[in-house]
Amino acid sequence: MTFRRQGGYRGPVRAAIFDWAGTIVDHGSFAPVEALIESFRSFGVVIDEPCARGPMGIGKRDHIRAIAASSDVSRQWQRLHSRAFTDDDAEQVYAGYLRCQPDTAAANAQIIDGSLPVLHQLQQRGLKIGSTTGYPRVVVDALLPAAAKFGFHPATVVCDDDVASGRPAPYMALECMRRLAIWPVSACIKIDDTAPGIQAGVNAGMWTVGVTLTGNYAAMRAEHLARADANRLRALHNAARNQLRRSGAHFIIRSVADLMPVVEAIAQRLRRGERP
Repeated sequence: MTFRRQGGYRGPVRAAIFDWAGTIVDHGSFAPVEALIESFRSFGVVIDEPCARGPMGIGKRDHIRAIAASSDVSRQWQRLHSRAFTDDDAEQVYAGYLRCQPDTAAANAQIIDGSLPVLHQLQQRGLKIGSTTGYPRVVVDALLPAAAKFGFHPATVVCDDDVASGRPAPYMALECMRRLAIWPVSACIKIDDTAPGIQAGVNAGMWTVGVTLTGNYAAMRAEHLARADANRLRALHNAARNQLRRSGAHFIIRSVADLMPVVEAIAQRLRRGERP
């Protein structure tokens, strides 16, 4: 991949901005899937895991609308309720989602293996640690203390409902940078396991790193991934890599545990006056 030259910033990497589920906590990104399945089930509609995962990365209201627009869910809703799915219905499903997601997110708050040493190395290099998430604030209020027990203490968390428009818009990433008092954008790295999250970082003008095996596209818990053979792991990695590359990811890693060589590569590019 080629990078653009600029005549300005040649300083160090100053911030790493992490997504939450599937990137830094909740291996396989199961908490949002469980909550979305349950919220639709409460209205009599059955959705499977791939359906729940499909729009992952966007705000949860939009996520619910995207699920409802699928042909199978649309038919189920029409059959059960004798009408098409409406914006009012989306709000009702979202209200159901909010009832179960805080507990589900907190129950899946364990930090992904290998992430904590990387966070410590980043801080030792002087980077600030920020985060963004498609979760609304009420979910993060439950998730933060649960994640803190496992050692994850980001300097700030920007939620989907903190800004005018969530991913793939750049506003969460830019707001995170503002709260961290970090500039320019080329000094920031956005790390995410979904296409909308990568697109948000690209749209903000940041370096982007896509995570393949711990996130939504591989969709496997750590213990199941550990038992997968080399061919299965390669297939999962390649499939996720292709989606993240198409979204503009500058670098691809299997997990946050592999991040430090990428940080050094970006630092070298910055010293040469390159930008994303």
